Amino acid sequence: MEKLLDLITGIQQSQWDYYFNHSKRVLHKPSFQINNHSDFIKAYFKRGGKGNIFKNYFKINKSLLLRSPHTVSIFFIGILTFSNTKIKNRMEWGANPAEYDVFPFVWFLTCLFHDFGYDYEIDSNKYLSKIWDIDSLKKTLKIKYDLLKCAPIYTPEDLHASISKYFLYKRFKRKNIDHGILAGLYLYDKLVKNRLSKNRKNTNGLFWGDILDSQYALAGATIAIHNIWFPDETSKTDYKQFELDCLIDRTPISLSEAPLLFLLGLVDTIDPIKLYNSLYSNSKILDELLLAFSENEIRFSLAPESKLDFCVLKNRCANLSTWLKVEVSSDNFEICIRF
Repeated sequence: MEKLLDLITGIQQSQWDYYFNHSKRVLHKPSFQINNHSDFIKAYFKRGGKGNIFKNYFKINKSLLLRSPHTVSIFFIGILTFSNTKIKNRMEWGANPAEYDVFPFVWFLTCLFHDFGYDYEIDSNKYLSKIWDIDSLKKTLKIKYDLLKCAPIYTPEDLHASISKYFLYKRFKRKNIDHGILAGLYLYDKLVKNRLSKNRKNTNGLFWGDILDSQYALAGATIAIHNIWFPDETSKTDYKQFELDCLIDRTPISLSEAPLLFLLGLVDTIDPIKLYNSLYSNSKILDELLLAFSENEIRFSLAPESKLDFCVLKNRCANLSTWLKVEVSSDNFEICIRF
């Protein structure tokens, strides 16, 4: 096993930077010793000609600054998991006409934007008076290109069809705006608008062909679905009330069914920075966890002399099998996640 910090440090730029060797603008990997994660997120979107998606609604504000280390952490843990397990075989998506690989491109869009609706959720009271269903959400965000009218590839049809009803469930039963649904619908619309504008102007030499729209839809749908939870016994009645019967006793999401959603759900759940960052620095957390991969599994352990409470990670990982098709086993020294 190796320290997670060392594994992330050792990732080659060609593994995570989809425009590596295709752009003169250098993109530097962020350091977990320095809190420059929001700068990395902004720079990545800007370098790919997508910087304007932050205008009007999504800004790198205080709330995102608190979550950006988590976002960047799962971005690189996702790259490690993709590169070192059979997940890579499920995402052999080839290259775009501009000759960059599809996976790092779609992963960048999905992972780095997945929590951008979080401000709306944690401060829902500001928006509940004008956002009461999907239509009012789309009106508020001035959405023209509707993700819900797409049939995104590698996306479970029943989950995609449940987005509007789940939004209502969260709005009226939980009294909040679901951050995944908001961000997913917004991202797809904004990316399509940006592509059409850039394709007309063709000012920066980047690729803006319409083949990208299906990849935008995949990223947007994965974000929209990633926060849709299957009910436990106490919430089944509420799910039936909102016609979410398809989520009741649903089979956990498998790698073959939805590889991108599976990967995002996996790393978003197990990310140690999200679990421990109220107690320790980001670099300390990553330096005290050991990680190893094989084709079908991920294994966690603690570095010698670590102060991290291993039970926190064990309990978090134990919940994975309630919605992802994985097997989780653990003892006092190691956690193993098989898929």
